[in-house]
Amino acid sequence: MPVCVDASAVLAWLLPYERSAHVRRSWLQLLAAGEQLLAPPLLLAECTSVIREASFRDLLTPAQAAQAVADLVELPVTLIMDRSLYMRALDLAARFQLRRAYDTQYLAAAEIDKSELLTVDRALYQQALELGIKAELLAS
Repeated sequence: MPVCVDASAVLAWLLPYERSAHVRRSWLQLLAAGEQLLAPPLLLAECTSVIREASFRDLLTPAQAAQAVADLVELPVTLIMDRSLYMRALDLAARFQLRRAYDTQYLAAAEIDKSELLTVDRALYQQALELGIKAELLAS
């Protein structure tokens, strides 16, 4: 089964101060198994922005930030280019009474490609389960 990864799960892997032993083990297993990883295009922008913020706050050196972005773009993640993702994300944001539709793009991507969702975000995890999407909550 494909796995839709959200930004929280990817950042838990990329950022050294977020990477627990559990996160490391889970990601190494995922990558070694050759699972098909999927995400909406938002993933790259969201992760790049968080990495920049971490550098700005001196949680990462500029070199570490550059390496994190290099690692991000090298992850074997297929971006879901299905335009119906955005209407579904909008519908899901309304359903869950959310102000924005960023996180619901991950739910929509998981639905469209019938994939499992991997996240660190408890609320997103609960929403996935409510929608009948198989999900794993990755503890950081």
